[in-house]
Amino acid sequence: MADSIYGFRVRQARTLRGRASGDLAKVLGWSASKLTRVEAADSLQIGGEELRALSDNLQYPTDFFLHPGTDLNYGDLLFRAPKSTPKREQQFLADYAAVTGDFLAWLDSLHRLPNVRLPQPLDMVGVGESSVSFAQIKTLAQDCRAAMNLSKGMPAPYLTHELERLGVVVIVRSRGLQRSDPDVWDKDAISLENHVGYSTWVGDHRDRPVIILRSLDSWERTRWTLAHELGHLVLHRNAPTLEKEQDASTFASEFLAPIDALEEELPRSITLTTLLPLKLKWGLSIYALLRHLLRGDLITNERYKSMTDQLHVRRNAETGRTWRRDEPGWDAREPERPAIIRTWCERCLGTTDSGALQMLSKRWPSDFLDELLATQRSSAKRSNHVRNLGPAVEAGVVDMFSRRKRSTG
Repeated sequence: MADSIYGFRVRQARTLRGRASGDLAKVLGWSASKLTRVEAADSLQIGGEELRALSDNLQYPTDFFLHPGTDLNYGDLLFRAPKSTPKREQQFLADYAAVTGDFLAWLDSLHRLPNVRLPQPLDMVGVGESSVSFAQIKTLAQDCRAAMNLSKGMPAPYLTHELERLGVVVIVRSRGLQRSDPDVWDKDAISLENHVGYSTWVGDHRDRPVIILRSLDSWERTRWTLAHELGHLVLHRNAPTLEKEQDASTFASEFLAPIDALEEELPRSITLTTLLPLKLKWGLSIYALLRHLLRGDLITNERYKSMTDQLHVRRNAETGRTWRRDEPGWDAREPERPAIIRTWCERCLGTTDSGALQMLSKRWPSDFLDELLATQRSSAKRSNHVRNLGPAVEAGVVDMFSRRKRSTG
């Protein structure tokens, strides 16, 4: 008996497993050209034994191949990575975002995820491929801060939480593909990947913003990347520009530490030491702070160069690395981590056990779900039992998004 499967689902499962196409074709007893045709097909008929062989070899449930889902290309990603990023990694990141988006859509079908409340993207009609002006970036940064109820002099206390309140789903990846063996996952290999973070829009209507980060041990880089990707989401959804990365970086600095507020707080004598309190208050690195001050004409080019040179020369006594790598205050906070997926699973499904979630969903392998949950913060209350899906406990879900008392540092 034949089944109708979606060809791109085969590619997604193969890519996420790190399997080379030639290797998989050989194991299945297919020619390389047949596998290429299968992966390129929108939908096709396949024999039951062949479907089971795909499922067994790729360790994805058969329902995964039978369900349409979403297909993303590398060009759909708002990306922060070198141009030298290998095509294999590019395809992996696109497929990871697509499959993650399908899981989020499933959760959303059980109980609505927070409504998306991001400011509208800029109207770039007539701008073409030029860079966005600083005035436009400043306005959007102010709009985003206003959506989070942050006044000019108030830092974002826990940016991941604020993003989740605006309907942005944050994912932190904790595993990578082992370069020496494409069939094996390796938690350390993720550090060899070229990207730091990327963002995109997922779902059937591409209406759910997602930020996906590499697991980083630096709280500064984590917050900066979150703000950078937020910039991509509000600047570049409808406005691809040649200066896309520079625009997002400018947005990140202005969003995290508005230049007007910094001007009021700058010490008389600007040194690396006197900038440390501003770093700790606003939650961005001294290096990013210096670039922001230069862009805002609050320090001269000469002073900027002198101070960044010091960052490359001075050494952190605790780590032995330069201040450019480990600035003062490098260990002042723990890296931020998201909570929305774990919270939704706990409150709506009654479990965060990956095996139980796999049985409930029937579409995703338990190790994929386990990775999604591995870097999520635990909520205050935890339930390990699986309950029947009845009316959603709305009050419990809303608790997560209640406004917390803020601190200005």
